[in-house]
Amino acid sequence: MSNVGNVLHAKGAHVLMVAPDTPVVQVAQQMRQEHVGAFVVSSDGRRLAGLITERDLVFGLARHGPAFLNLT
Repeated sequence: MSNVGNVLHAKGAHVLMVAPDTPVVQVAQQMRQEHVGAFVVSSDGRRLAGLITERDLVFGLARHGPAFLNLT
């Protein structure tokens, strides 16, 4: 089993973030560009506001339809 230190050593310490006011469509595009399945959400790059994952995107689309892509 890995600990956080092992994971950071293997993957690097660079954390990908988006701001809370980032439109969902932009988050999805950034996930594709970066080849990742999640982003940390932070307004200042220091405090955690939450996480957004591919699963969040799928569930949001299923619940709200295409209008979901314009939400933040």
